Amino acid sequence: MRTVPWVMALVVLGACGEPEVAERLRQCELLSDGYIKELGIYAPTECYRDCLGQADCDALEAALCRSDISLLVACDQRCAFQCASGALIAVESICNGFEDCEDGEDEFDCGTYLCDDGTELMGELHRCNGVTRCPDGSDERDCPGACERWGGPDCLPFQCADGDTAPSNARCNGWAQCADESDEEGCAEFTLMCDAG
Repeated sequence: MRTVPWVMALVVLGACGEPEVAERLRQCELLSDGYIKELGIYAPTECYRDCLGQADCDALEAALCRSDISLLVACDQRCAFQCASGALIAVESICNGFEDCEDGEDEFDCGTYLCDDGTELMGELHRCNGVTRCPDGSDERDCPGACERWGGPDCLPFQCADGDTAPSNARCNGWAQCADESDEEGCAEFTLMCDAG
């Protein structure tokens, strides 16, 4: 059976991958102007961002509404890791310590990531991926945009317009945490209208 990462999970698209996809969504009039914190679109690599960023507007809207997933499948076939059996594996499943391919080739030649405390993690893609794996947290320390996306005790709070403060990741997270709701002002929004049936 062929596994398609789009069906398996949606992950957020962080700041590093937003420009081309967000710009395409705006060109297609599917996203309003405004601040973008994250988009709920699976685009973990440059390949996926390029695939979505060059998509036809109708195909992009259909994919987002799930009325036609042909674009998502095409991006998976182009960008996902393919096992020898033909199964497609989500890129975040490569070198994660679990064999997702029948022959385990998704775990071959993974290299290691060295934490500041000397702990070695299997795979090299642990730095700033939003998941703390090092016991000392060094894989997620001082990452660009981490406070804004995930927050944490070492992050400066968000300054509300009325002078109050909210958690560092309050800006455009979908629910007002400032009494004056300034943390949700000027946020980009999807403008597409999906058919319910």
